[in-house]
Amino acid sequence: MIATRKRVLVCSVLLWLGWGTVALGGFGPSEFSVSIGGETFIFESRPELGYLVQSHPGVAALEVIEPVLPDPPPEGVRPVRGRGHRDLVVVHAQRPAPENEETMEKLLTGGQAAYVAPLFSVGGQSVGIAPEIIARRADGVLPEEFQSLCQSLGLVINQQLEFTDSEYLLEVSAPEPGAVFGAVEHLRESALVEWAVPNIAFQPRSRGMVVPDDPYFPNQWHLENIGQSGGTAGADIRATEAWEITTGSPRITVAVIDNGVDLDHPDLIDNLVPGYDFYDDDYDPSAGTDDPAEAHGTACAGLIAARGDNSIGVAGVAWRCRIMPIRISGGEDAYITEAEIATAIRWAAANGADVLNNSWGWELATDAVHSAIVDVTKRGGIGRDGKGCVVLWAGGNTGADIPSRDPAAFVEVVAVGAVDHNDMLWDYSPFGSELDLVAPTGEAATWGSSLDLWTTDVTSVPGYSLHNSRTYVGRDYTDQMGGTSGASPVAAGVAALILSVNPLLTGAQAKQVLERSALDLGFPGRDNKYGHGRVDARAAVETALTTKVDLNFDSKVDFRDFALMGSSWSGDSLQGDVIPVERPDGDVDAQDLAALGEFWLTSFGRPSNVPATP
Repeated sequence: MIATRKRVLVCSVLLWLGWGTVALGGFGPSEFSVSIGGETFIFESRPELGYLVQSHPGVAALEVIEPVLPDPPPEGVRPVRGRGHRDLVVVHAQRPAPENEETMEKLLTGGQAAYVAPLFSVGGQSVGIAPEIIARRADGVLPEEFQSLCQSLGLVINQQLEFTDSEYLLEVSAPEPGAVFGAVEHLRESALVEWAVPNIAFQPRSRGMVVPDDPYFPNQWHLENIGQSGGTAGADIRATEAWEITTGSPRITVAVIDNGVDLDHPDLIDNLVPGYDFYDDDYDPSAGTDDPAEAHGTACAGLIAARGDNSIGVAGVAWRCRIMPIRISGGEDAYITEAEIATAIRWAAANGADVLNNSWGWELATDAVHSAIVDVTKRGGIGRDGKGCVVLWAGGNTGADIPSRDPAAFVEVVAVGAVDHNDMLWDYSPFGSELDLVAPTGEAATWGSSLDLWTTDVTSVPGYSLHNSRTYVGRDYTDQMGGTSGASPVAAGVAALILSVNPLLTGAQAKQVLERSALDLGFPGRDNKYGHGRVDARAAVETALTTKVDLNFDSKVDFRDFALMGSSWSGDSLQGDVIPVERPDGDVDAQDLAALGEFWLTSFGRPSNVPATP
C-alpha cells in the first residue's frame, strides 16, 4: 500500500472525486512509501536537488523552462530519453528548496508547464517521478474492465507495453506528483490490478563500479574522468573501481595537519574524530573564517574523506575513513615553531592517526621535524602500535627540484607531485629524485580555473567559495582546489584505502604499495618527473589484497599460500581469514578461498594493468 505522511488524506479524497486538475498546493517536504515486490521504499521529496518538468503537447520543454530559470543557471538540464518522453526534462539545480519551489510554482501558475515535480530520493539515488504509471492487469481481467477502471480514476491508457499483453503505461492528468502516488494507491486497491508503480526516471549505474549519489560527484574528474572538464576520459585515480572493493574503513584515520577543519560541515561531521589546535593550544581545531585561505584544511579534508553517497555535496577518496583535524596555522601571516610541528606530528600518531597528510611546506626543516617523522613512520615507533604511519607531503608548486631540507624530501615521506585532467604534468609540479608519485589536481594559484578540484569549503561564510569559477556552487563547497595541496590529499585518501583493505601492513609496506601500484607515466619505470607514476586507487587496493592473501609473506600468491589456507580451514588457525577486506569475520571459509583464487600467481606490488607472470 502507498501512504503519505503529509497530504495523503486530501490527495486521496480529491482523487476519489475526480482530480484531473488537482494541485496539491505548494512543494513542501513530503514522503511517499511504495510497496515494490514486497519491499517498502520511501520516496522523499528533495526540491533542493532540482525538479522534473513536462511541457504541454507540441511545446519543447526546454523552451518552457528557459524563461523562468534563475540566474545563474542550474547545473544541468537533461532530457528524459526514450520513445514518447521528448517533452520531459530533469533540471539539476542545487539550491535552497524555497528557491526551486518558487521556480516550480512559476512554471505551473504561468501555464508554461503541464506537470512539475521535485526530484525524489529513494534507495540512495536521486530520481524523477514522471506523470505516468506502469500497471499490470490481473489474470482473468478483460482489457475492457481494466480500461473502465482507469477511466473512473481519470487515467488515460497511453500505450500497451511492447512484448506483453497485460502491462500498460498510464497518463496522469494532474500537475503535481502527489496525484501520481495517489492514483497508484487506488489501482493497487483494485482486484483488477496485479500491481502498479510510478514511472520513475533515473540514471542507470554501471555495474562493476560504485558511483555515489553526491550531486557534485559528476564534476569530480579526479575520481572519475569522463571528459567532463575537457580532459581525457580515464585520466583519473579509478576511484569508482576501487570502491567496488572498499570505500574506506572507519577504523582508519587520516590526520589533516593544516590550518584547521570546519567541524560542522555536513559532509565531514560524521567522519571527524577529536584533534588538536597547536596554533591556539586548545582542543578546538576549527578552521578560521577571517581569510578565504583558512578554508585550505577543510578543502583537504573533503578530498580525503568527505562522506560519499549521502545525497549532498562531494565524495572523498576514502569516504568512510575518519579525519583527525590538526591545526598548526591560522591565516597566511601565521607563524609556528618547529617544536610545535614536531609535537603535532607525534600527537597525531599517538592519538590514532594511520595516515598523515601535509599540504604545506617548509624548506628548511631541521632535525627536530625529521626526528618526529622518523618516530611516527619507523617500525616499533609511535605510529599504529609500532607498525608505522604513512606520511604524505605536498611537493610544492615551484616547478623545480624539491629542496633537500623540505620535509617532502625525507625518505620516510611520500612526496606528491601534480598532473592535470590529461595525466600531463603541471608546469608547477616539483621534480627530482625525492619525488615519489603524482596525483591529479587543478591549477596552482589561479582563481577561476575550470580544471580545479571540487571539495568541501568552510560553511556559512565565504572561504574559497569567494573565488568559485561557477557562482552557483554554494558556500559549503568549492571548485577552486589545486596545486600539490590538492594532489597530496588525493594520494592520502588512496593510502587510507590501502590500510582499509589490509591494516596489518606496516607503514613502509603501505608506502611501497602506493608507489608500486601507481600508473607509470613518462619514461618506463621511476623517473624524476612523475616519480613512480600517477596514483591508482584500484590498483592500490588490488595490490593490498594481494599482500593480504600472501600468507607466507614471500611476495607471491601461490601453492604455499593455498596450503596454509587449507591448514587454517581444517585447524584452529585464523591465518587464512582474510575476508571481508575491512574486518575478517573470524572464520576461514569459501570467501577467503575465493579471494586467494582471485589473486592467484600475482606478485606483491604488481599494478593491475601489468600482466601477471607465473
